[in-house]
Order: sequence, then C-alpha cells, then structure tokens
Amino acid sequence: MPKGLSDAVGRNTAEIGIGWITLCLVFLASLVQGGNHPAVWTPLSLVVTLLLAMLVLLRLGHPLPAALRGAILPAALLGTVVTWALAQAILGVPPAVAHPVWSLAPEGSSPRISADPAATVHGVLRLATYAMLGWILAVAALQTSCAWALLRAIGFAVAAMALFALCAAAIGVNPLLGTYAGLGGRVSGAFVNSNSMATYAAFGMLVNLGLFAHAPLAARRGKLVFALCCALCAACVVLTGSRGGTLSALIGVAVFVAALKGRRQGGLAALVSVLAGLAGTVAMGLVAAAGHPVARALDDSMAGRAHVYGAVIAQLETRPWLGHGLGAFQDTFRPYVPIEASRREWEMAHSSYLENLWEMGAPTALVFYAALALVGRRLWIGLGVRSRDAAIPALALAVFTAGAVHAAVDFSLQMPACAGLFAVLLGIGWAQSFGHAGRTCPGHAHP
Repeated sequence: MPKGLSDAVGRNTAEIGIGWITLCLVFLASLVQGGNHPAVWTPLSLVVTLLLAMLVLLRLGHPLPAALRGAILPAALLGTVVTWALAQAILGVPPAVAHPVWSLAPEGSSPRISADPAATVHGVLRLATYAMLGWILAVAALQTSCAWALLRAIGFAVAAMALFALCAAAIGVNPLLGTYAGLGGRVSGAFVNSNSMATYAAFGMLVNLGLFAHAPLAARRGKLVFALCCALCAACVVLTGSRGGTLSALIGVAVFVAALKGRRQGGLAALVSVLAGLAGTVAMGLVAAAGHPVARALDDSMAGRAHVYGAVIAQLETRPWLGHGLGAFQDTFRPYVPIEASRREWEMAHSSYLENLWEMGAPTALVFYAALALVGRRLWIGLGVRSRDAAIPALALAVFTAGAVHAAVDFSLQMPACAGLFAVLLGIGWAQSFGHAGRTCPGHAHP
C-alpha cells in the first residue's frame, strides 16, 4: 500500500475512533439527570475539547473535504455567538453598559454585561460543546458505512433508554433519578422533566425510522428490530404526557416521509400508520382524562406559559441589544413574572427562542438562528444529492424539525442530553448530505 494511502487510512481510522469515543461519552453523560448538572457538563466539555484538538492535529497539513469546508461558515457563526456570550461574562464594562443589577454590587466590583457571569460561563461551556460534538461526528461520519453504524448505535441506545423509562414508570422505581424519581409519576427515564424525555425518545424514534427505511426488504429480521425500537420510542414519547413532544415527533415523522416520497421504502407506510395510530390512541386517552389531576396540571402549565411568553416579549426592550447574559434568565426575569404565573418558579422561559433573545440579545440570537438555518438548508440540499442513502439527511432533517418545533414551547434542547444528541445527529446528517466527492479529500478515497 502506498505510504500516502496508508497514512490516509490510519487518519480515517483514528477520526472514526474519536467519533465513537465521543458518542459513548454523550450517552454516559445523559445517564446523570439528562446531563443537566455542572459535574457532568464541565468534564464533558473538557474531554470533548481535547478530542477536537486531536482531530485538528490529525488534519494539520491535509486538505479538508468539501463537507468539512462547507461547515466552516455555520461553525464561524456559532463561534461568534460563543465569543459574545463569553464577553458578557468576563468583559468589564462601564456602568451604563453593564446589567442594572451591578448597581447593587459592593463598591470596587467590576460590572459585567451579564447579570450572572458564573451561569453565563457554564452556558458558554455547554454551547461550545454542542458545536464541537457536531463537528467531531461530522468528521467520523464522512464514510457512509460508519455513519450507518453510528446511527444504529444511537437507535439502540435511545430505545434502551425508552424501555428503561417505561419499566421504571411501571414499577415506580427509578435509580437514575434518585430523589427526583417520584416527580409527577410520569415516564421520564434519566430526565427530571418528562418533556425532555419526550424529545430524546422522539429523536430515537426518527433514527430507528430511518434505519427501518434503509434496511433492505430481504433483511426482515433487521427491519423487525428497527420497527420494534421505533415503536418503543414512540410509546415512550406519547406516555410522557408531553403534548408538545408528541406533536413535534409526529411533525418529524411527516417530514421524514415527505423527504423520502417517491422512493422505494418497503413497509415504511405501514410502520408510520402504526405510529400514528399509537399516538392517536394515547391522545384520545389524554382528552378523555381531561379531569385527571395530571391533565389539569398540564393545562395550568400551558396557561402559565402563555402569560410568561407575553411578559418576555413585552420586556425584551429592556436590553434588546446586549441581553441579560446567557444562562441568566431565571434571576433576571423574576421581577417581571406576571401575577397569573407567579405560583411557580420560572427557571426557563419554556420557549428556547424567546429565552435566547432575552439572554443573548437580538443580534446575537439572530446569528445563532442563522447558523442553525444553514444546517437545516444543507440537510434539505442533501436530499437531492444522495440517492441510496438519502434516509440519512432525511432523518437528520426530521430530527432538526422536531427539535425546532418543540423548542418553541419548551426547553428540551437546553438539556445537555437532548442538545448533545441533537448536535450529534445533525453532524452525521451534515456529512452525509454531500456526495462521495464532497466527503473525500482530493486524491484520496475512503478505505
């Protein structure tokens, strides 16, 4: 084997290995309250940074394939967002620019744009980690066979979490949540909030749907396994009682089916019909139980969110350009909580879009949305670029849509386990939205 080709094979193998290690870390982190703890996301951020540095060293002096060069623009936009959030936390500014809360600080304090610099630094760590996860998995998934292997691992892992969530809810024992296990009595898996479990399971459902669609008709056993995993995740979604999660999952399924319209996908229509029937049955059950305490609690929560959304929109003018600081929503919004929603503490806005506008400021939030829009656009283009493996950009686009829809009415994508899985799937989808030539360096081929 020529030395140049041998070096390329070794580099590709190392990059794929880093991708698998990263994916394992994402799943391990999700087992601790959905990764929503500084003791989890801080070391995860550090390790992921080291893994990315290893990738950079492997690529030094070698040309990037078009798929990775194309990712530079959205990566640069995300880098701008992270830089601004870090500036909110560490940059000393005049009192006229600093957040008003600093007027109450002791004399000699250095005012900041963020009202809570410590929370903002943690927000920076999380956001930067999600961007790095997407890049690492995009590199690992340049080879189509590896992309499918990663997706199979994701599909099985999320299905296993869904099975655990269902069993834990059935027997009333959840060792992953500890003191939080009894909250609400609903299906929640490793997540304190069942809505986040709904988003997580929806992503797994869409991945298994893609695996089912891709498996050849002759591989009946494989199709059956993916169908069972898909149905398991779907059952978990609807049994969480999350109406937003269920709706966004169904929209994701619709996007996936529409993306593959006209392509031969044996049995896909039948599986989708089963999923829709399952969701409809549970939805009718929830409607019939409208007088149940859980149903009433859901209605009260939705009513409270409507009042909070109005208050957030009305008060955006207080700091429209600079924001209150990434991660500082809870403390900075507290003075503006409307009386109708004051019976509970609002740690989140329950709409990631509004919360980003509040914390980052409008200009930076729009840059953030632009970066995500570029990713969605690439996945859409990938549907026309790929033929036999079009199910990969299709399922990634479905995940993108489901996550975007649910983020409008909840905060699931602010949970590290959900956001990490979201970034991983978008990274894989991005890489596979390019043709073979776009995924290989000039003069080289995948082994």
